[in-house]
Amino acid sequence: MGAREPLHESIDACAPDRPWPRQCPPTTKAGGWNPLASPQNGWWWNPNESGMGIGWEMHDMRFFCAVFMYDRSGQPIWYSSGGEASAWLPDGQRMDVLRTATASYLSESEGGTPFDGAFRPVARTNDQVSYFNLEADSGTQGSLRWIAPEQPLARFEFAGPGTIAQGPAADAPESGWWWDAQQPGWGCFIEFQGALAYMAIFTYAPNGRPEWYSGTGRIEAGRLAIPLGRYVGGRSLNGPGRAVTLDRAMGTFSMQFSNRREGTYRFPGGATGRLVRFAF
Repeated sequence: MGAREPLHESIDACAPDRPWPRQCPPTTKAGGWNPLASPQNGWWWNPNESGMGIGWEMHDMRFFCAVFMYDRSGQPIWYSSGGEASAWLPDGQRMDVLRTATASYLSESEGGTPFDGAFRPVARTNDQVSYFNLEADSGTQGSLRWIAPEQPLARFEFAGPGTIAQGPAADAPESGWWWDAQQPGWGCFIEFQGALAYMAIFTYAPNGRPEWYSGTGRIEAGRLAIPLGRYVGGRSLNGPGRAVTLDRAMGTFSMQFSNRREGTYRFPGGATGRLVRFAF
């Protein structure tokens, strides 16, 4: 195994100017890469605590993800992160326990396009809200570390046991990040398991706060219709677990796909546009 190389200098330094603890997970590259330890693209969650999730996508060791959760008052909020992942070998361990780790920060954007509203550019972004590290022991199991105590993570089988291994329906669009290239600042993460899809839209409230809405739907003849809900009350970034409840229904968001990588969308109030896969 070759000499270790720092992935991000500022993160390897444990960010001494930040309020989170100086506890840095390994962020170094190993001499090999084990694809079995690479976290699968799709939805991840803490199976012991519903109401929070991560839309995760990675290609060629580059990742982009968003975490949906809640602020201290219990209102929905989301944070995004992206960068380079690394494969690393825990000290004294064998190559068959090679793991994947990310080392980055969570960002919070404000002021963008409101749900079902006219386009509005993002007004400001805080690029260093919290340290963020998703560490994968396998393709479907791992842990999450940030300001709060470490939490277990697993792939979310929203369509029932075994549906991740089964894969999406043959005619399903691609799972992952989608956006309207004419309206940067908001987007949605969609995963298909069989013919069922789980989606969250990451957008903004009328006052500019980042908010998310989620729901499930079934793909039929290239059309996906998902009744979205707004949820409140769950865990905040540095808070304890709390019960999650449905605040209100947001209406049905629909997409008509022309192929596996593009389609048109319609918000409940009638706003329309074109969604394509987000290439990061």
